[in-house]
Amino acid sequence: MKAAQYPEGRVEVTRDGSIITVTLIGWITEALTELVQDNLERELLFANSSCILYDGLYMNDPSLTLVFLMQSFYQRMNDRIAKSAIVVPGYRLAFLSRLAFGQDDRKYRVFYNDRNEALCWLRQ
Repeated sequence: MKAAQYPEGRVEVTRDGSIITVTLIGWITEALTELVQDNLERELLFANSSCILYDGLYMNDPSLTLVFLMQSFYQRMNDRIAKSAIVVPGYRLAFLSRLAFGQDDRKYRVFYNDRNEALCWLRQ
């Protein structure tokens, strides 16, 4: 399955215990980013501290505007986020993820194509 097969973006936010999973598929717009942020904020305020798994395996590379929107959100909600794992298919999305989430490398990690390893790291 390739990101090009999903030209229109889709997002899904789910919770399993202390882990919130954000699945991003296709082209993510500013409106979809705001939807993700609203859903995440609601989930993060629900619990004292949560881990977030961002699954971007089927996501097209976002614009820098969206990267900075996520960076601002992450900084605002940082106290409520225990750890974040970002699963990406390649180096460009990894680089953009580090821009968005990379303020504290003890609290975030980028994983290449390995969702299971990301989940294991979040559960540690």
